[in-house]
Amino acid sequence: MAWSGWACGKDCYQVAVRALLRSREFASARYVEGWVVCQVPFEHAWLELGELVIDPLLAQRTTTEFFYFPGVRYMWAQVLELRNAPLPFVDLKGQFGLAVAEYTAARDAAYAWFAERAGMELRIPLRREGCRVSSL
Repeated sequence: MAWSGWACGKDCYQVAVRALLRSREFASARYVEGWVVCQVPFEHAWLELGELVIDPLLAQRTTTEFFYFPGVRYMWAQVLELRNAPLPFVDLKGQFGLAVAEYTAARDAAYAWFAERAGMELRIPLRREGCRVSSL
């Protein structure tokens, strides 16, 4: 599968929110919106239980290693309160989440990490097109 320009759409957000709210074992987990790097950086959502990353969407992809850069973490009660809001929640702050310092820092770290390992010049997109992240 070619990962260039691939993004999770909004499935990752819905899957992670549902997993958090429907499973008692995740009651103390945090819902996270941030960035993941596989072959390219892309926006994504997952759960964290302590230091453990629980990714209900990408967990099925066992042949690929993913590197997670958390932006904004939400506790169970916060997700419950926001459950009817559009996803991703970070967009509620404006500018596709880029008005949130932690989210912007996660994006910048993901792109810098990717560029360093790929031996490429660092180019960070200034804005998101829909929910897709363009390839470098």
